[in-house]
This record gives sequence, C-alpha cells and structure tokens, in this order.
Amino acid sequence: MRQSGRWTDEIARRPMALLALLGLGGLLVLAVYAPLLASDLPLTMMLDGERSYPFFANLFNRSYYEGSVDLSFNQAIFTLPIAVLLLLFTGRRRLLRWAAVAVLLLPAVWVCSDPLSSLSSRPEVGLAGVLGWYEAPFPQPRAQLQRAEAEGREYAAVFPPVAYSFRATSRDISQPPSWQHPLGTDHLGRDVMARLLFGTRIALVVGILSVLLYLAIGVPLGALSGYLGGRFDLLVQRLIEVMLCFPSLFLIMTLAAIVQEASIFHVMLIIGLTRWTEPARLVRAEFLRLRNEDFVQAARASGARSARVIFRHILPNAMGPVLVTATFGVAGAILIESTLSFLGLGNPSLPTWGKILNDGRVFRNTTMILAPGLAIFLSVSLLNLLGEALRDALDPKLRGGDGRG
Repeated sequence: MRQSGRWTDEIARRPMALLALLGLGGLLVLAVYAPLLASDLPLTMMLDGERSYPFFANLFNRSYYEGSVDLSFNQAIFTLPIAVLLLLFTGRRRLLRWAAVAVLLLPAVWVCSDPLSSLSSRPEVGLAGVLGWYEAPFPQPRAQLQRAEAEGREYAAVFPPVAYSFRATSRDISQPPSWQHPLGTDHLGRDVMARLLFGTRIALVVGILSVLLYLAIGVPLGALSGYLGGRFDLLVQRLIEVMLCFPSLFLIMTLAAIVQEASIFHVMLIIGLTRWTEPARLVRAEFLRLRNEDFVQAARASGARSARVIFRHILPNAMGPVLVTATFGVAGAILIESTLSFLGLGNPSLPTWGKILNDGRVFRNTTMILAPGLAIFLSVSLLNLLGEALRDALDPKLRGGDGRG
C-alpha cells in the first residue's frame, strides 16, 4: 500500500521547487565541468608543428589532480551525460532507471573506495589502475609555451575561459578582479575564481556522501527499533539520547580537532557518525505508526518474513520524512564543512569555500569574503527551498493545487 498521489507531480507544479532544482543542477554541472572552465592546461596546443591535447591527456593524471575527488568528478564528465540520456528515455522502464542511477553514482563509489586502493603496494593493479588513474610526470605545457615564445618558435594554444589552476601560485599577489582574473587573486597569487569552482566539488561531495552515510546508519537502526521494539528499541533509544546530549557542531569540531591531518574523508565520516540520530528517530516513529496497519498485518498473515515486511512494505511508506530531512541535511553538511575549513580544522590544501572565506578575512580581501559567502548562501538556500517543497508534496495535509512555491 503506497501513499496516494504522485509527489513528483506536486513538486513540478511549484515554481520555487523547479527553480531550486534548476539551481542545484547548475551547481552540479559547474562542479563536474570545472576543469573545462578553469585550468592552466591547454585544451589543444600546437608546438613545432605537432598538435597535442594536454587537458585531455592529463584528465586522470595523479601528478596533476592529486585528490580523488577531482579524479572522480573528472570521471563524471563522461558518466553524467550518459546518466542524463538514460533518465530521459526511461519512461516506465525500471531497468534503465536503475542503470541511470548506477552510472550517476559511480564517481561517488570511486571517491569512497579510493582510500582503500591507496593501501595497496601496487596501485597500478588496484582500483586506481582499473579506472585509469595513473602516475605520470606532468609535462607543464605552459612552461613549454613560454620557452617557445622566448626562443621565437611558432606555437598556438587554446585555454579554458579561466586559464589558471586552483593551486598554481604566481607573482600577481592580491590582485583585484579583472578580465584576466574575474575574482582577483589571493595572497599567494592563486586565481580565486578557479578555487571557487573547484570548491563546489568539495561542498557537494561532503554534503551528499555524508548524508548518505548517516542515512545508511540511521535508517536501518530506526526501522529495526520501531519494528522489533523491546530491549533493542530501548538500547537504540538510550544511544540516541546519549548522542543528543552533546551539541552536534561542538562534537564534530572536537572530533575534527583530534584527527591529525584531517582529510575530506575524515570530515564526511565524522558528520556521518554524529548525525545519524535524526533519520533514526524519524524512521522509528513512522514504523511505530505503520506496523499495526492493515496492509502490514496482511503481509504477516500471508507468511512474509520480517525482513520482507520491513523493507518491502513498511520502509517505502516511511521514507517521506527521511527524504525531507536528507535534503536539509545536505545543506547542514555543507555549512559544517565550511565551518570546519573556516576554523582551520579541514585540509588546508583543498580549495574549500570555508578556506577561501577565512583567507579573505585574514588578508582583508573583500572579494574572497563575498564570493564564497554568496556560494554558501546560494547552495544552502536552494537545498532549503527543495526541502520545503518535498515536505509540502509528501504531506497530504499540505498538498494543494494552487501551484505555490
């Protein structure tokens, strides 16, 4: 027995929800195709009569893209269009729909699996080798072009719109916005626009994967607690109460401060292990409400096992509030990651929005304060708008045909 009505149709009738979806889709496109917008690698280069493509040749080169987040998003440059095409032609074909979801989530799987492959003594035969992530000397084509210009040789190159890497330093220190640097440069001469674009990748990865992690913990615990009851329910409830005794932000900050050389994986793990209580409480409450409904009793009477009753009959009807809280949770995770980076508790080598904001505060750069602040505000606002639309669409009492946002 499923909830009546199509909540997707309800969202489609809400202008603000559609605006939020378009905005979040735009952020995803910017994150995936950031290298095509900001990179010091030429898309194509002609030198001494030989044409080369340094951008594409180094797209999976660990000597240039050091982090697995960038390598995974570079994989998404090719997988995202495939997933979109599959979704456009799914219709009612469930197999294509699941195939599209699988292709879309492949980069996320690679992000989570990459720390395991780094433990291998021979990474070329591990996950990195299978995915084409290879160690190769970085040729530095810009230096080759400068040398050719100094020697008077003929050359030609086509660069992305922002022809700078997010990590490359220069002598143009603390420059104001210009045509060459749309958002200026920081105290090390790094292009702020390039760092902001690549920071979008980190914000989305931390927001989405940390929420998926604490949903993977909270949803099964809440489901079993609400369905089984008894001592197991009592144990889960006491554990939730213990976790709620500590303010979540201060607990996350404390754990992040304990970890030496905290990486993006540590941040996601800390958020996931400290914020699972909210979905667990929601799912438990829904199970307590639904476990005595007629369709559940009918499933039990037909001889269905407990696992089938939980995951096939009750859980799909209990996921509405979880989807809403997950949307708000992504916004909260982005804020938490930005806060940790702002306080210096994240990885200082990553171009996170919080790190850019803190550098702007320390070196009194107004552009570096406003640009990441606006990015954080925009992404969190879009996620909150989408969460409110989901809440209204999934709640029968709040549904209406007036098309309000």
